[in-house]
Amino acid sequence: SLSVLAAGSKLPVYRLAAANFDLAHAKADGDLKVVLPTLRPIADGRMILCQGNFLVVKDGTVDFQKGMPSCGPFRLTEFTPGQGSAFERYDDHYGHVPRLDGLELRSIADSTARAGALTSGEIDFAHDLSPVTARTLDDNGAVELVPTRSPYLVGLSFQMNMGVKPFDDPRVREAFKLAVDREAMVKTVFYGSAQVGNDLPAIGFPDYAESLPQRAHDPERARALLKQAGADGTEVTLTTGPETPGMVETATLFVEDLKKAGVRASLRELPAGQLYADFPAYAALPLAGAYQMPVPALSTYQMSTAGGSPSAFGWKESATDTLVARARAESDPAEAKKLGTRAQRTRWEEGNQVLPVFKPNLNAKAKGVRGIRDDLFEQFPGFSQASLA
Repeated sequence: SLSVLAAGSKLPVYRLAAANFDLAHAKADGDLKVVLPTLRPIADGRMILCQGNFLVVKDGTVDFQKGMPSCGPFRLTEFTPGQGSAFERYDDHYGHVPRLDGLELRSIADSTARAGALTSGEIDFAHDLSPVTARTLDDNGAVELVPTRSPYLVGLSFQMNMGVKPFDDPRVREAFKLAVDREAMVKTVFYGSAQVGNDLPAIGFPDYAESLPQRAHDPERARALLKQAGADGTEVTLTTGPETPGMVETATLFVEDLKKAGVRASLRELPAGQLYADFPAYAALPLAGAYQMPVPALSTYQMSTAGGSPSAFGWKESATDTLVARARAESDPAEAKKLGTRAQRTRWEEGNQVLPVFKPNLNAKAKGVRGIRDDLFEQFPGFSQASLA
């Protein structure tokens, strides 16, 4: 199934992750084991395979319907596009049987509406509420806020396309990083519940380069760099959308920060669900909003940036790719950390990502709900052990 996803997907996250493995020589070893050789030494193969992007599908399956074999704790019984899904407990689930008889997932795009459904008793759990909405639940005794904690934080970022002027100039890229007021974003958008970012993903994970200095907010230096590059007064449009709470709000503040540094910046907001809908078009944008799920730093680089990936927005540095590969292959944690930090320093100094803030997923649940675990690096809620009091 990994080979099918890797070959048929336009998304780099599939192709780059699959590039670690020798899929042609994979083989079954009994009923419960698969031997998956790697093309080169890696220490994070298990972590990559445990991403929520990879599904287990029987070879040759073309018809997906009710009653087909499943490896999950629940079986799908109903699905209505744009509305939701219903599931029943799968008693033959490997390892343990879920406590719930069934599960209903509802698609409620609006954060306020999700919170309203929770407080009215219509639903028992609401995922990824906006900071404003979450604050309205602080004094509600019937519900409990359960935000994710570091390192399971989502990075909100802005991608500068190095294949498009003026972002081919490293002085311009540094200027855009210096222009952003990170503390203001944390305080204004997230009411202090987020963490300041340092233009690198994966804060809090062991391989994150925490030794690098925190980049300052320096609009005057940003303005001087733009002038040196002949880009003062340059005109840019930042394209974003409400793909996760806080994206549009942080983008709005970033545009204002850029204006203070002398950039003629404007914001283009797409409807929910449209920012990544045409990925090749997204990857060609000059300046684009993005978010990074909580995944260790070196694995993030491999799955989204290595080898001139489209999602790297023009970043193509073979020397950095090599450093990351060496770090991922290193069995000595201290040496792996040194190599990984060198690679991240290059990204910090020369890279094309402005990553000013990390936010928690602000989840909320009814007081009687127990056992919901944010599986898969706390990217998505897991209900296999959930119960109702």
